[in-house]
Amino acid sequence: MEFQHIRLDVQEKTATLTLCRPPLNIMNMTLMEELVKALDSLKDQKHLRALVIRAEGKVFCAGAAVEDHVGETTVPFIKLFHQVFRSMLQVPCPTVAVVEGAALGG
Repeated sequence: MEFQHIRLDVQEKTATLTLCRPPLNIMNMTLMEELVKALDSLKDQKHLRALVIRAEGKVFCAGAAVEDHVGETTVPFIKLFHQVFRSMLQVPCPTVAVVEGAALGG
């Protein structure tokens, strides 16, 4: 799977999902759509023992993209944000976040 703002790597029993939207890894609609696709691709991989979430750069994540979280896009943005977590719950292994740098926002 090819993504613009994330990278997914599955090696043996570990999946690593990396946020790749430097410098701040701000979560916009595209990044969250990619997260949902990546997480959904893992839900049937029963052999996994860990999902590791990390980020490129000096900031883990500086929160939500304000421009995607106003006006008419507010409700779709919030629904997609919640879908990321629903999809994460479907992954059949523990999730570990490697937080290096700031982790800000909701």
